[in-house]
Amino acid sequence: MKNPNEIIEIANRYNNRKRSYLLVNKIQAKHIPTRPQDIKLGVSLGRKIREEYPNAHFVIGFAETATAIATDVAWEVSTPAEDVYDRQGIYINTTRENFVPESDCICFKEEHSHAVNQKLYIKNFTEYLKYTEEIILIDDEISTGKTLFNIIQELRDKIHELADRKFVVGSVINRLTPERREFFDQNDIYFVSLYDVQWTDEMLEKDFKNLSAPSEISDIPDKLPDFIRIAIPDARYFVDIFDYIMACTNIVDVIEENVNFSDCKDVLFLGTEECMYPSILTANLLEQRFGFNAYCHSTTRSPVCISNEEDYPMQNGYKICSLYDVNRVNYIYNLRKYDMAIIISDAKNPDPKALAMLDAVLAKHGIEKILYFMGE
Repeated sequence: MKNPNEIIEIANRYNNRKRSYLLVNKIQAKHIPTRPQDIKLGVSLGRKIREEYPNAHFVIGFAETATAIATDVAWEVSTPAEDVYDRQGIYINTTRENFVPESDCICFKEEHSHAVNQKLYIKNFTEYLKYTEEIILIDDEISTGKTLFNIIQELRDKIHELADRKFVVGSVINRLTPERREFFDQNDIYFVSLYDVQWTDEMLEKDFKNLSAPSEISDIPDKLPDFIRIAIPDARYFVDIFDYIMACTNIVDVIEENVNFSDCKDVLFLGTEECMYPSILTANLLEQRFGFNAYCHSTTRSPVCISNEEDYPMQNGYKICSLYDVNRVNYIYNLRKYDMAIIISDAKNPDPKALAMLDAVLAKHGIEKILYFMGE
């Protein structure tokens, strides 16, 4: 396994007074384009959790950056592990979307984030406890654990059956101090991580030069791009992990029916916000089938400074509208020329202006073939 310093780079958040730095994972396929065969963090973490907690088969992923990692974890800890076609496991991710009445959710705050308010759908939660002994929560980075403690306390307060259940928190990076770990141990909350590090805020705050805000897009085309409908189960509700993975796999057939990959050397597969995993899995399978070079990353709500300094991870960035809500700002980073771009999203009613803005940003980098696959 690589040293954490090999996969993590530091960037500056844009206009965030609560926390100035952002840990940028180079092989997570969020901010930085990543080859699909390099995206193995969730698989490694899931196998490690399965070894320590073999009877835990219920996974909650944290939006938005940990959704793909958490999906891989859910697959790895599903049971029985040796039989691909008889897996049982439950997956759900937290969300920032206003998709159901708040009475059906628990609400909590991720206080250092650019988008503070999160929620987790809990209606019929107890029906799924039969699958598991422990509850697994997955995030990409743990610093103080305050957000995790908030959500676990809310769960225990609202769902009495969780009062005596252990919670297992999985992460790529864990920065908890020994004192904080002891506090969590006393509350039946345990941690499994790929990297345990003692990185303080002071160590991570850097004085970068030549920083600027993500660029605005002014030249939006009048012609709006078309899109093709695909079926993606909504992981903001409870999903059976086998059904979810199979549905994502079926996207490959839809794309193959509608796309000609001849003469393509480099192809971008772009996810959107909380919908990361389908584009990664699709990129991996289509790359194996057709032999082009696939790259994956995603749009995000996260505003990050950009700089052309050689050692800075965000070389370019653009401010666009969200496909889910035209009044919400999104960002996309580190674009370059590809022979084709394929956007895979569970947005069911993408706003035409948002599609046009994304089209303009991709075209700005010389990407002429752009295809959109949206949720149905």
